[in-house]
Amino acid sequence: MLGVHATATEPRTGRAATARCAEPGGHDDVGARGDLTSREFIAFWFAVDRVPAGMDVSIWDVDDAVRRLVRSGSTVERAALADSDVPLDKFTSA
Repeated sequence: MLGVHATATEPRTGRAATARCAEPGGHDDVGARGDLTSREFIAFWFAVDRVPAGMDVSIWDVDDAVRRLVRSGSTVERAALADSDVPLDKFTSA
C-alpha cells in the first residue's frame, strides 16, 4: 500500500506534479527520465535496485505505471529506467 500520494499544481505555470512512495525515507539515490530543463520528467528514488518512490512532473498518463512500479518492489536497472524510450511497463511485467 502506498504511504504517501500527493499532487500539486504550481499556480503561476500550471505545471503539475504527482508523487507516490511506499514509505518515508529508505532511499540511497535519485534518478530521472525525461527533460529536466523543460520540467517534464519522472523522478525515481532508489533503494539499492528497487524504487520505493516516484514523482511525475508535467507528464500525463504515467500515474498508474509509476504506482505499479513502486508497489511491485521489482528490481530495476537504473540506466534502463532513465531511458524514455523504454516503456515503464517493462519494469513491472513478469
